[in-house]
Amino acid sequence: MTVTSTRMDDAMAVGAIRYADVIATLNDLGLPTIFTQTGGLCAALEVTLEGGQHLLITDAEDSLSWEREEQRGWAVGRYVTDSEYDDGPLAFGDTEDRSVEALLVLVREVLGLPPRR
Repeated sequence: MTVTSTRMDDAMAVGAIRYADVIATLNDLGLPTIFTQTGGLCAALEVTLEGGQHLLITDAEDSLSWEREEQRGWAVGRYVTDSEYDDGPLAFGDTEDRSVEALLVLVREVLGLPPRR
């Protein structure tokens, strides 16, 4: 393992810790979630869905902030797996609300599920 890959592994571990509450909540709902980077150190949460799709969760304004305090909301896109995002999302939503509850509302919307009552 090179020094660069060790640093990247360390950075990814720190990112996962900073979003551990979100990752745990989504995992508890049956949505397998990991902290990832989409290239160029752009962070995101990735949720694997059945049927060859996934959710990509980022900040409302850009990639997911590596510093949780700098987060400015949520954006959720549903994509075809292995599409490299070339065709754009199948569904998308965003909010400036930083709460996990707001994220869950967005996830339901992007998945096409009715709102919780």
